Amino acid sequence: IMDEDTPYHDSVLPCKAACPAHVDIPKYLRFIKDGEYEKAVGVIREKTPFPKTLGSICNHACETDCKRNHLGEPISICKLKYKASGSDIGSWKENRVVKPSTGKKVAVIGAGPAGLTSAYYLTKQGHEVEVFEENEKAGGQCRYGIPAYRLPCEILDKEIEDILEIGIKLH
Repeated sequence: IMDEDTPYHDSVLPCKAACPAHVDIPKYLRFIKDGEYEKAVGVIREKTPFPKTLGSICNHACETDCKRNHLGEPISICKLKYKASGSDIGSWKENRVVKPSTGKKVAVIGAGPAGLTSAYYLTKQGHEVEVFEENEKAGGQCRYGIPAYRLPCEILDKEIEDILEIGIKLH
């Protein structure tokens, strides 16, 4: 449903507009439909390096704006994201592009989801990044604020490892 204040693109893809990370939900749903879970994970990772974490704890705000609400119930985006990320075998890594070094150095304070995501995308742009964390382990509120039954530590540890392996130094 379009009104004069809603940009055309947002009215066509209201779920993508409602997603805080603006993940291309229709694109990764098509891959899931076709059984191409690895490609679906790649689409999610274009916007966030924490796909399985999101699948575990996402508040699925996009479902509120889902066009399927007009037909009954929205698509269960959160569960589908979790399912796709559970099939992640890492093939997306071969398509990961890290630009040549810029010679610039960046310090990120805090190894929570925001700090690690910033470090990840800064490193992909060619900057040398070091992350400083005061707690014993990285993860911030995902580790210390969300119960393990909602977000198991193994999931978080694996995704943090995937982020750090592109050359980010963690202190």
